[in-house]
Amino acid sequence: MKTGRQSWMDMVIVGILLGVIAAEGIYVAVLFGGGSFDTWTAAFGGTAAAFLLLLATGTALLKYKRKKARGAGGGGAKRSAGSRQDTAMQQCYGYVLLLGGLIIFQIIWNYYMHAPYREGDVMAETVQTMLGTGTLYEINPLTGSAYTQGLPMRLKILVLPALYAAIVRWTGLSVQTVLYEIVPMLTLLLSYLIYTRFAVMLFPASRKKQCMFMLFVALLYQFGDYTAATDSFRILHTGYEGSSIRAAVILPFALLSVLRGRWCQTAVCAAAEACMVWTFYGLGYTVILAGAAAGFYGIRRLLTVRRNRLCGNS
Repeated sequence: MKTGRQSWMDMVIVGILLGVIAAEGIYVAVLFGGGSFDTWTAAFGGTAAAFLLLLATGTALLKYKRKKARGAGGGGAKRSAGSRQDTAMQQCYGYVLLLGGLIIFQIIWNYYMHAPYREGDVMAETVQTMLGTGTLYEINPLTGSAYTQGLPMRLKILVLPALYAAIVRWTGLSVQTVLYEIVPMLTLLLSYLIYTRFAVMLFPASRKKQCMFMLFVALLYQFGDYTAATDSFRILHTGYEGSSIRAAVILPFALLSVLRGRWCQTAVCAAAEACMVWTFYGLGYTVILAGAAAGFYGIRRLLTVRRNRLCGNS
């Protein structure tokens, strides 16, 4: 089971997922406490500022620690490693340029030239209703009147609509800009960060193969956008929905964490999925993935122990 070194990419993804989990905790407390939308934005805003400060401090300390460790290792070795990396990058400049151009094209074309302004989008209507009324799920966004029977609690506790509404309030941007442009762009970029970690894990000694792998992923995203039933369509057109974030970010990162033996990160993925999207009435896909992986590794461990005992007795 490979573990590898924790990179800044891992820290960014884990930090964002932990931020969503923290937002869910604050949101549920405000919701059950009978607080308003203004109470939610004030409570989450203060917590988010402290969390970002803590994350930035931790990242800076980790970077300083690694820089100090590299300096203690000797300048000659550092220059030699840097020279090898420069040579490797020179061999795959074409792939890097093609990959970067394709990702930029996907962002501009899908999010800033053909943003899907929809009528009757429940997410956008819910966000707009929270902003307009200052309430949390008291007004039906599709009718404009108060709920008569209420909203099922399994949907009411999901944090994404309230989180998007808070972002709109803080930034002053329109609901359409946040939902249809900024959030899907971030979802796509996070997805590419995760598959970059897959490339490093699969091809640790070849930058060229890493670049080719990432180009293959980008092409799958681009040419897989042919029907509303594909993950590529969800990533490129509905990246603000919880199910799309799960498909593009949470599940791939959970699988990567399982393969590297980082079960705490897998638990973070499972908790983040529970905050964003309701699946199987409480049992998410990440939990199933982690359970299947744990069962596989457990069986393999037992078979290894049994084989060693048989070899020892023979």
